[in-house]
Amino acid sequence: MQDLRDRVFWRWVWELQDLGVFVAVVDKNIDNTTEDGEAAMREEANYAFKEYTRIRVRTQSGIQEKAEEGGHPGGTAPYGWRIQDQGKRGESRLTLDVCPSDGHCTVIHETDVLERAWHLVVIESKNCRKTAMALNAEGMRTRTGRLWTAGNLRRRMQSKAIQEARMVYRNPETAGRKNGTKLGLDGSPRPTGPA
Repeated sequence: MQDLRDRVFWRWVWELQDLGVFVAVVDKNIDNTTEDGEAAMREEANYAFKEYTRIRVRTQSGIQEKAEEGGHPGGTAPYGWRIQDQGKRGESRLTLDVCPSDGHCTVIHETDVLERAWHLVVIESKNCRKTAMALNAEGMRTRTGRLWTAGNLRRRMQSKAIQEARMVYRNPETAGRKNGTKLGLDGSPRPTGPA
């Protein structure tokens, strides 16, 4: 794996050399026109990679620890939820996006949209396409303000965050997707560390 990373680092150096451009780092006295300079550049690259790995492990470990303690590990809250005490160190938690006051609320909260969608699908027996059209007609938009589509609504209503009232950090079901969880040989989420 290290050879692959070396190739990535050295590719740009070789491409520059092919163009007749050589790299020099003045404050470190590195010049890749010499063998000693190339060796020093490789040492710097290795040091940078080790530091990157240390930072990544510490960051991922902190996120894992926060998730295990029941805190919000970061990222966007699932639809129907919001992050309570966002920005307060060690205190952010997921909570349902409901009106915080007991009085009449004029804001449409995400739980209001989900309740209306549930009513249309379950009570009125509408399919997702017709439900999406009804939500759009009633002015209930997605989080980003776009119109609902049948697929978008179906994904929100069938998510674990809605169906089971839970969010899974490092979910093994997302393995194989572009930014999904990385699995170890045993099929469980791979420990945090270098990729």
